[in-house]
Amino acid sequence: NSSGDFNKTHFRDGTLHDLMIGKVNIDLIAYKPSAVFINGEYFGVHNIREKISKHYIEENFGVDKDNIDLLEEDSTVIEGDFTVFNQMHSFITTNNMDDQSNYTTASKMMDVASLTDYYVAETFLSNIDWPYNNVKFWREKSPEAKWRYILNDLDIALGNNGWAPANFDILGRIMGSYGDNNRHVQIFRSLLGNKDFKNYFINRYADLVNTIFSSEYLEQHILYTRDRISSEMPLHFSKWGNDMSNWDHEIFQVAMPHVYQRPSFAMEQVKAVFGLHAINPVTLDVWPSQAGIIEINTIVPESYPWTRNYFDGNEIQVTAKPKEGFEFKRWISEEILLANPFSPTITVNPDKANKITAVYTAKGNDSAISLFPNPVVSTLQIGFVSEVSGNSKIQIFAADGKLIIEKLESIYSNEIKLVEVNCNSLPKGSYMVKVITPDSVHSNKFIKL
Repeated sequence: NSSGDFNKTHFRDGTLHDLMIGKVNIDLIAYKPSAVFINGEYFGVHNIREKISKHYIEENFGVDKDNIDLLEEDSTVIEGDFTVFNQMHSFITTNNMDDQSNYTTASKMMDVASLTDYYVAETFLSNIDWPYNNVKFWREKSPEAKWRYILNDLDIALGNNGWAPANFDILGRIMGSYGDNNRHVQIFRSLLGNKDFKNYFINRYADLVNTIFSSEYLEQHILYTRDRISSEMPLHFSKWGNDMSNWDHEIFQVAMPHVYQRPSFAMEQVKAVFGLHAINPVTLDVWPSQAGIIEINTIVPESYPWTRNYFDGNEIQVTAKPKEGFEFKRWISEEILLANPFSPTITVNPDKANKITAVYTAKGNDSAISLFPNPVVSTLQIGFVSEVSGNSKIQIFAADGKLIIEKLESIYSNEIKLVEVNCNSLPKGSYMVKVITPDSVHSNKFIKL
């Protein structure tokens, strides 16, 4: 019946699980709203959910339901026992996790990707009724199995009752004295002693705030959920009280303002907890526009140019991945000097606002000039880079060597210079492009269809 969110949005917990299923490495609880009748009598909108039990584990993960540890908080046993958990807790909290061999051992006990997404979700979604409540975790009883967390009970999220406003710092709270006596927090804190895990956690936090936890994404998903049940809610309220006006007030005047405000507060709280220097925009772009994609940390933007915020003091990793028919050529960074711009994977500290572009070229093109599309029908894009600022000259020659087009363009050092040439008037055939920059001369061929 939506529990602590009954007759408010009536979907807080369900929609947030639905938002994350398939997108995060947390074990979640499926949600489907339904209209309930008992012996023909109408009982309103209820949420069909999965119950966390040994059957949930077996049905979702294909393990023997009678061969698991399924535990709650610090001492409650649902299935199995705490023996292996106690051993893991002792190892992780009494050994230096910055020692890579210790961290490797710990990561064989605990699914660190699950733990990371779980802590991001609980802290970003302002679950104030945690971590001394609503903690469930499990493992299969086998030597290779790892502990994983199950997210549950987010009824308090999205500003419900004002218990956790958008500026409430859940992360800072558990990292302070409030979390000292919680064994799960103790494990989390110890793992943060490993610099690679700390880097991963901070970047994963930003990656999720920049995607499914962004205001735009959350807003669209909440509106989608509202639309799923809006036609049924008048009947529900006729059964249980309340009305559509109050329902929309809870959605648009309580939950939505939280959605709009929370991302910036959460990022500032991460910055403060980890002593990071600043939050800066990073812009990713690809050229040619359909030649490839860029993976940043754990995500891949859906379109380019793409601008989101990351932390100065925590290096990000970007990887260029060409599409079929193309290959990676180089990176161009407008503000930050790259140590190896020709490597498909680079790390960058976003210490200032910066645009990073992955330059691709057609497979087999050994020229420093990229031409797109090639063959061309109407407009040809010519891309090139100069290490020195100055003037450049772009010349196009016919097959007989006759100069037919010449353009002069200024260029800045390490800038991708993109020059468009209208080829509509050119006869079909083969042509040569020559580009003269302050530091080099290069040529390439294209075909006009």
